[in-house]
Amino acid sequence: MAFLGTIAALSLTVDPVSTLTPGFAKAVFHRSDLLAGNLVGAFGAGAVLAALTVAGRRADATRHLPVTCLALGGGMLAFALAPGLAWAYPALVVAGAGYLMTNTVATTAVQLEVEDAHRGRLMALWSIAFLGIRPVGSLVDGGMAQAAGLRAGGVVMSLPVMAAAIALVWFARRTSRTAEAVAEAVEADPLWSR
Repeated sequence: MAFLGTIAALSLTVDPVSTLTPGFAKAVFHRSDLLAGNLVGAFGAGAVLAALTVAGRRADATRHLPVTCLALGGGMLAFALAPGLAWAYPALVVAGAGYLMTNTVATTAVQLEVEDAHRGRLMALWSIAFLGIRPVGSLVDGGMAQAAGLRAGGVVMSLPVMAAAIALVWFARRTSRTAEAVAEAVEADPLWSR
């Protein structure tokens, strides 16, 4: 569930790249709406860079998920608050890298955590988390942009993946404490070891 929640948070956080960049191009950066393609391209360039670095990494990459979530969220936050294109482009490159790393690791973890017989059903839930949440994200960031401005919409949408990073750290600590408690109980009571 933690990985599916991370996927949903990731999907919400990246929605402004497709939804708000035309508005940022015209209203924030005072350029042609064609700039939106360059902004999306910067995000894509970060994803390509991440693909080159993530490929072939170890299976224990899930311990890095909070960091990749923060890279995505921080990049999107920096983009939303960027005073100019000199800040916006690098911010989107970082966000794109964080996006691909988080999505790759979380999706792989989701698939590896279940038995083969349940993988199809779980991937249906993954599809809902990844694609099904997008219309909600578009409504939220569009509504925020209309009510409070484009930057406010971008800032609000950077928060879900940052919350996921905090939740992942909490979940890892809780799981670690539970495993330690079980190990201590087994060690203290010889009946457990039989």
